[in-house]
Amino acid sequence: MKPRHTRRSGFTLVELLAVAGAVSVMGTQLIGAIAEAREAARRTQCKNNLKQLALSLHNYHDVSNTLPPGWVGADSNPKQHNVFGLNGWSWQARILPFLDQGPLYNKIDSTISVTDKQHAALINKSLVYLRCPSDLYSKKQWTMKDAEGTAVAEVATANYAGMFGTGDLSKCEKMKPGEVCEGDGLFFHNSSVRFQNLKDGLSYTLGIGERTIDEKADRMTTWSGVFPKAKSPFARVLGTTEQALDAKEKNVSGFGSSHKGMSHFMHMDGSVRAYLTDTDLKVLQALTTREGGEEVPE
Repeated sequence: MKPRHTRRSGFTLVELLAVAGAVSVMGTQLIGAIAEAREAARRTQCKNNLKQLALSLHNYHDVSNTLPPGWVGADSNPKQHNVFGLNGWSWQARILPFLDQGPLYNKIDSTISVTDKQHAALINKSLVYLRCPSDLYSKKQWTMKDAEGTAVAEVATANYAGMFGTGDLSKCEKMKPGEVCEGDGLFFHNSSVRFQNLKDGLSYTLGIGERTIDEKADRMTTWSGVFPKAKSPFARVLGTTEQALDAKEKNVSGFGSSHKGMSHFMHMDGSVRAYLTDTDLKVLQALTTREGGEEVPE
């Protein structure tokens, strides 16, 4: 009588381990793909924020025939420029009506300082189009402090800074009443730059750049304006290309982003472009100036 051959059911240990390994690899790849897709969506939103700001600046220029000042600072008696004078509101505050923020703008009293307690409930209002979703900093407000660490004001966080230029923004802190702190970019003290002043061309002039929120490096940004008693007051609304993107030793007025290996900048023709973190600093600075006349490679 011939022996019966029974059919084996199930999997061997080797087969199970092989299947588990394949599933693990596929799962890792899937998780990576999902993460990349989410970051791509966040980058797109970040670019859209900058495009919205670009449109607002163009609309402001259409109405005023000039771009908004980097920040307003003047004395009324005697009537003169003063970097720490009234009213301190920034370029971003001036374009609020063109960002569907007319009600917020109408609550601003330009006859008194941005630091006045009357404005306390306004300056800490977080605006979604001023935050890049790739930035993982979760707080909508931060405490602005002076050089000794004493609280000055509670203000909203932001990820975009106007372009002051290529020079040292801290020089403005040494200006005397009657003097204007001018940068070679688009936005500076009591500036009134027009499109016709952009001798390098709108497409070759940077207007706004990204800045990662970094409390440790004190690279903090807001939208409202200049607070005279604060540490690095002008760097809270403006930035410079004095150093490379995401430089290891970050200065408070620099640019950089939470995107891997790149940062977005808005050109004054309304386009938004990504620049690699290792972009030649000379190229970046050539794009920063409004009338430097430099040749910029494509």
